[in-house]
Amino acid sequence: APSATEQPVVFQDDNGYVRFLGAPQGGVFKVDSAQKAAGAPAGAKAFLDAHRDAFGVSDSSSLAAGRILTNGGQTFVHLGQSIGGVQVFGADASVQVNADGNVVNVLNDFARDVSAIDSGAVPLTPTVTAQAASDAARQYVDSLYSKVTFGQLSVSGSPALNVYVPSVLGQDGPARLVWLIEVVAAAPEKVDERVFVDASSGQAILHYSLICDDRNRKIYDVNNTTSVPDAPARAVRPMRCT
Repeated sequence: APSATEQPVVFQDDNGYVRFLGAPQGGVFKVDSAQKAAGAPAGAKAFLDAHRDAFGVSDSSSLAAGRILTNGGQTFVHLGQSIGGVQVFGADASVQVNADGNVVNVLNDFARDVSAIDSGAVPLTPTVTAQAASDAARQYVDSLYSKVTFGQLSVSGSPALNVYVPSVLGQDGPARLVWLIEVVAAAPEKVDERVFVDASSGQAILHYSLICDDRNRKIYDVNNTTSVPDAPARAVRPMRCT
């Protein structure tokens, strides 16, 4: 990290791959001038590509910029991981790029062991159709809820193929090609479930609710007085999970 006297901050996983990399105060990680000229997303991607081995990104993986946020002269680039054109669920990195186009820090959660995909043991072509996967997801959600019937459940949006690598979510198990299905119902019970359906077997292997239990908070600023104003300064309302 040039211009710094302290060492970079590095956190590694159990296999030695870098999960977090931060430049010390006054330092940055230099990005090639040609990539800097192309903008923060290109610079962030070039930095990760140049250090794939350290971050544990396989040669078969591609990185692509998604959300880009800018605040106070800093740009935060989110890059997603895909293999063979199929997105890896939850596998991404957030790269902070300063106003000069150099990298300040990297936080990542990449899928590192993708050997089963690279070898073809886990094919990236589904044998289960999107429609069959949708029906399986509805049947599975139907078994979870007592107040709704199969006919009251529907699929929101289009099913999406993803590579599911459990270690990315801190779980054990083999990598799989899955259909991501969002199953919803408005009545008699509100339902919004994301279901992972194995694209080879048609079995539902994971699910979670997209309805978050969150407090509805109202924050008041008394401005160093004892009088509470009528209107809150800020409100925090329940958000939809992702």
